[in-house]
This record gives sequence, structure tokens and C-alpha cells, in this order.
Amino acid sequence: MRKNICMYGIAAVSLIGIVTAAVSEKRFRKKIKREISDIKMFQSVENDFLNRHSKIVAEELEDIRDEIGTVYEHFEEIENIRNCGR
Repeated sequence: MRKNICMYGIAAVSLIGIVTAAVSEKRFRKKIKREISDIKMFQSVENDFLNRHSKIVAEELEDIRDEIGTVYEHFEEIENIRNCGR
């Protein structure tokens, strides 16, 4: 009888260990999924930020190119005026 009780005790402890391990694994998997979701969300926000700012920088560069073109045209006009007097 004592042998049976001891075996049942060992089986119960083993079962508790297996259940605990399964619950821990499930929690771990949920945590990993949550972390992956957070990383994807962060990457999405980062990409949106970079896209927005790259568009702003591109627009500013276009404005600078336009201004340089205007300045160049003014220099050409000034040069033409100087050459007319010669």
C-alpha cells in the first residue's frame, strides 16, 4: 500500500511539473508574441516618420534648387547688363 501511495505521489508531482511547464511555455509564447507585435508597431511608426521626413527634406531640396536657379538667372542678367556696356 505504501508503495502505491509513494508512486501516486511521484506521479502527482510529475504531473504538477508538466502542467507548470506547459503554463510557463504558454506565458512565454504570449510574451514573445507581444514583443514581436511591439517591434512591428515600432518599425511601422519609424517607417512612417522616416517617410514623412524624407518627403519634407525632398521638398526643401527642391525649394533650394529653385532658389539656386533663380539666383543663377539673376547672375546671368547682371552679366548680360555688364556686357551690354562694353
